[in-house]
Formats: sequence, structure tokens, C-alpha cells
Amino acid sequence: MDPALAEDVGPFHARYRAEGHWDGARLGAMVEHHARLKPDAEAVVDFEGARRMTFGELDRVTNRFAHFLAASGVEQGDIIAVQLPNWIETAVIAVGANKAGVAVNPMLTVYRAKELRYMLELTRAKAIFTPVTYRGFSHRALAADIARDIGHPLDAVAIEAPDSGPAGSAWLRSLERFPDHPVPRDPKPSSVTVILFTSGTEAAPKAIMHTEETLNSNIRAVWRGFGMGDSEIVWMPSPVGHSSGFSYGIRIGLFHGAKIVLQDRWSPEEAVALIERERPTYTLAATVFLTDILREVRSRKVDLSSLRIFGCGGAPIPSHVVIEAAERGINCLRLYGQTEVVVATMNTPESPLKKRIDTDGATVPGMTCDIRDDEGRPLPRGTEGELWVTGPGMSLGYYKDAERTRTKFKRGWVQTGDIAVMDQDGYVAIVGRKSEIIIRGGMNITPREIEDEITKLPGVIAVAVIGLPDDRLGEICCACVVEDGSGRVTLEAIVAALRATGMATYKLPQRLEFVPELPTTASGKIQRHKLVAALAPATR
Repeated sequence: MDPALAEDVGPFHARYRAEGHWDGARLGAMVEHHARLKPDAEAVVDFEGARRMTFGELDRVTNRFAHFLAASGVEQGDIIAVQLPNWIETAVIAVGANKAGVAVNPMLTVYRAKELRYMLELTRAKAIFTPVTYRGFSHRALAADIARDIGHPLDAVAIEAPDSGPAGSAWLRSLERFPDHPVPRDPKPSSVTVILFTSGTEAAPKAIMHTEETLNSNIRAVWRGFGMGDSEIVWMPSPVGHSSGFSYGIRIGLFHGAKIVLQDRWSPEEAVALIERERPTYTLAATVFLTDILREVRSRKVDLSSLRIFGCGGAPIPSHVVIEAAERGINCLRLYGQTEVVVATMNTPESPLKKRIDTDGATVPGMTCDIRDDEGRPLPRGTEGELWVTGPGMSLGYYKDAERTRTKFKRGWVQTGDIAVMDQDGYVAIVGRKSEIIIRGGMNITPREIEDEITKLPGVIAVAVIGLPDDRLGEICCACVVEDGSGRVTLEAIVAALRATGMATYKLPQRLEFVPELPTTASGKIQRHKLVAALAPATR
């Protein structure tokens, strides 16, 4: 942690421990606890129910994986990367690394060479766990290429797609040569346990550091806020390589002893069948998952009533979606979070319907939210301003990035960059963003990263990448280009060039607009909001 940040938040940390927000619990120890109490209870289900693992089995195999890491020279405090789909193996690595005191960097399977190389070089990860192939792409080949020339020792472990047995996997079976008992390590809950990359306004992603204390305090608060108990079943269709899927799928479920049902590939039809069969009670996912399900079931009778809680954030949620979900027995509960502070505000099942429609909820217990002006001064309720957040869920800052840590974290608070208003009842509504981030289907996209590549193309004089409204995904990327008149700039050429850099597919522009010039401020800063205002009506 940056020393300046440590000085700011030190007194807060002492208070969080005194108030019980930070209690020393660790994910690995909680899995061991649940395994003792209910060894035969199901812990993780994947592949449409074809594979099932109990808490007793999970405890044993994660002990083996911890021993595997130790035998591979991965020390306590080291970092490993995991770029796996929504498979049981991902949960095994998450829990086993936690038992070994090894920090995990979850990665999306859509990341390619550009993203992987940057993340692995920054963290100096000791190992990366990938599929051999996934959706037609050879992850093993890419990881091997990077490992050969990255500049530090990197073990690239490729895992075959699981076979059809109840917990079948050649890789899981390979761990059987390691002991079942716990590895002799004593990791501290205050140590960095997860590193989550997120996009910023700069091209380089930021590596956010969380500990067991910060993450577990928040997932406990969210669990209680949603009114969840001992018989919950977690369904996670969001990628577990993303903060939402990893923290509020794998971690929240296993921490509380709940069964996790992982959906690998998104299909509304398969999701509905899974909900009817497995009867999950909770999920936290982007708006697109809910809208797709509601569209799927409009013309047929389906029982979705088990799914009481659908935490939803990351994109605007139309009022009709909240109402239609409620008619199906689903509480669509809008919430707000950033990876830096995890979930900061949330609606609960007790929130009035109007609040669930119009706001992103009240402050999560333990967290504190302020609305402030440009000088950082608190504003009265009902006034728009920037949302500032602090509390026990706040991260430790950015890994190896003191400058951006000091810019984002101010006097023990996170300056979110989001414009919000707090009503007289304490409910917060996000009304805009000061930052330039585009949120497509719950995934953050940095315009600068894309713009830097487009400006290299022949015929491009200037470019600004903006987010335009989309009914399904929330936003899509649009490249606004000033060209030289040669006719060489096309959407196809832009997409092909970006693909050639190894950029992830979800970042590629889906629309191209030619503009005579980019609107700018007197200081030369692009006024993206003017481009959005001019082009957004055409998308409706």
C-alpha cells in the first residue's frame, strides 16, 4: 500500500476491527468449517448439473491444490492468475490459493495477449491457469508464448475441458498425489488476497488490492442486507473472471456455506432451465442477464419464483424491467459498486418499489457515502455532486501504482468519479459519470486504450470513442472519427486492426461515425458528452 494512503486510513482500520467489520475470517477457513459441519452438502455445481462437488470434497481438493502450489515453489504472498471459465476448477483454485496464502488475480477468458501480458508483467505472477482451448481459442498456446518471453519465471498450467463424470477432470485427478490435510501456512487476513484489474480513464488497467478483511466485510453486509440465510443457493452466470462473478458468486457463496451453481456459457434458454431445476435463490449480475431471461419467458409459463434476489448494477435498469421481474417473484434490487469499494449502496427486499425503480439503494451497513462538490465539500441532500465512499470494504489502493492511488483515494475516501444525488431518505441514485468509462454488458471499457490504436490507422486525423445507449447491453462502443477524406477508414478496418493487437473482443467498436471535428474545451479536452448528446437519439 502507498505510505500516504496507509497514513490516511490507519485510524479507520483500527475502528473497523473494534466494531467487528474485520473479524479475521478467511475464505479457506470458512470452507473447512462448512466441510466439518456438513461434509455431504453440495458446494459447487457446473456443466448444467453434470458435475457436483460437496463441501467435504471441496475441502480435500483445495488442501491438495495448496500443497501443489507449495511444491511448485509458490510462496505465501506470491500471486497467481486464473483465466478459467465458470468451472469447478476456478473455485478450487480460489479456495486452495487462499489456504496457501497466495493472492489470486482472476482474469476474463476474453482477454488476449495485450491484456494478459500487461497484467502478468505487473504482478509478476508465478503461474497462470487457463483452459487448453475455450470457444475455439487456444489459451494454452497464448499462455505458453507469453511465459517464454515475459521476463520472469511463469508456470503456464493448461486445464483440459472437464469430462462428464460427477466431478470429472483430469487436472483435478492429477492433484490426488498431494496430501488431503491443510498446508502448514498461516496467512493473515490483512494481507492482499485478491488483485482485481479494472479499467480507468488511462489506457493501462489498474490492479486493485483487496484483503480478506475488505472483501469479507462487504460480502457479509450484502448477505445480511439481502436478508439471506442458511438455505440459499447462489446462481452465477456472470464470468467468474470478473469482480462480480468472483466476489459475489464464488466467494460469497462458499464463505456462507451456500451451494454455487455456475453457468458457463450464456444462454437465456439454458438459464431458465437451470433455475427451474436447481432452484437458486440469489444472483448478482449485469442488467442484460435479467432482461434476456424476462424476454425468454414472456410467451410461456415458467416458474422462476425461487430466484428471490437479483442484485443488479453496472448499467441503467429500465423501470419496466424491475416491475416485470417483480411480477415473476424476482426482487430486482438495484445497487452500486466499484471494484475499489465493492458494493457501496444497495436496495433490499424491504425497499419500496419506487426506490428500487428510481435509486441504486441506501448505503451498505458499515460503508459511508457523501455527495461532494468539485472542491470535495459535502453537499446537502437532493443536490447532484460526485459520490465519495469510505468504509471497511474499501480496497488498499492500486498495486505498484502510488500515483494513481493518491489521485483516487483521498483522506481515507474513494473519489468515485460518478455523479449522484442522495434523497432525504438516504437513497442514492447515480445520474452520470465524470469518468470516461464505457460499461458494455457490465464490462468496463477504457476509451483511451482503443483510441490509441485507432489513431495509428491511415486516414484517421482524430478519434474519440464514446458509449451510446443500448437496450440490451446498456452501452455500446462508438468510434467518432475525423478522417482525411481518403475513404480508407471503415468499421471493418478498425475492428481488424484492433483484433490484430490482441485486444479483447468486447472492447471492439460496434459503430463508426464520421464527424467534421471533435468538440473540445478551451484546454483541448474532448467533450464526449456533446458527441453522446448528438448521436444518442439515433440509437433509440
